[in-house]
Amino acid sequence: MFGKFLSAAVSIIEGKDGTKELVDSLKQLAATDILIGIPEQTAERDTSEINNATLALILERGNPINNTPPRPFLMPAIEADIDKIVALQNRAWEAATNGQDITAPVERIGLLGQRLVQDWFTDSRNGWPPNAPSTIAAKGSDQPNIDTSALRKSITYVVRTGN
Repeated sequence: MFGKFLSAAVSIIEGKDGTKELVDSLKQLAATDILIGIPEQTAERDTSEINNATLALILERGNPINNTPPRPFLMPAIEADIDKIVALQNRAWEAATNGQDITAPVERIGLLGQRLVQDWFTDSRNGWPPNAPSTIAAKGSDQPNIDTSALRKSITYVVRTGN
């Protein structure tokens, strides 16, 4: 389960005036995706028959069979602080347009996205419905989705570069 947060389509015509570094940097940025979510490698859970990716999907959409309300975290977390993401995207574009290596700004975007999504679990802005009294009694906590923090800790980012 991933959300895609950096994507660009750029049409570039290579000039003859020494712009190779610029063109290469822009092509690299245009072919780069930053994915925030739960990669297969971190999806397994020690204490459950479902993995973290499945649990994330249940939280995002809810589970009417178990009367569990939706508690989305992936997109709402990013949308709540989109200005921070955009500022870092602008730095990546600035580096690319200066013909510089974009690795560092792209990694910063990934780290920020990861942190924003992980922090959403305890962010008062998440608007999640509270746990049911029976759940509070069983868990001893009224905080949804933070019993073991296994799901939260499994959220990471992946930088995927194309051609």
